[in-house]
Amino acid sequence: MVQRPLGHPLGLTISGGRAKTPLIEVSLYINFLKEVGLSMLMKIVTIFLQIALIYSFLLLAMGLKQVFAIPFPATLIGLFLLFFALVLKIVKLEWVEKGANWLMAELLLFFIPSAVGIVNYDEIVSWQGVNIVLLIGFSTFIVMSLTALIVTRFKGADAA
Repeated sequence: MVQRPLGHPLGLTISGGRAKTPLIEVSLYINFLKEVGLSMLMKIVTIFLQIALIYSFLLLAMGLKQVFAIPFPATLIGLFLLFFALVLKIVKLEWVEKGANWLMAELLLFFIPSAVGIVNYDEIVSWQGVNIVLLIGFSTFIVMSLTALIVTRFKGADAA
């Protein structure tokens, strides 16, 4: 009589020349796959709905821009609307957090088409290439400095 350990990949127990499939182990494995698949599906749906909520602020801003002829881009107006909705607790952070984190994680993919498109205009890059590089470097420095300053101030306020 040969017996394999319970952790055998096929979950088979061989005794007396007959193979038995333990139905309990198979059903546990199937239930595990269902739970993992269901939880993955729920995460995807949650992220999708949160991105839709964020996008609804953009659509609202586009409407406001059309009605009131606001001289700012709709994306900026939508960002402010979302910010004020979060500050005033109209929208809870949990309602947009996972979607925003996903968008931030995939941000590089959104810039690839514009970077590839700029290659088509090599005459502009060759004429103003140094100016563009300096502008990008300077603006990156400003953004990083302001972010560090704001974080330092808020961390100082939390510590007090």
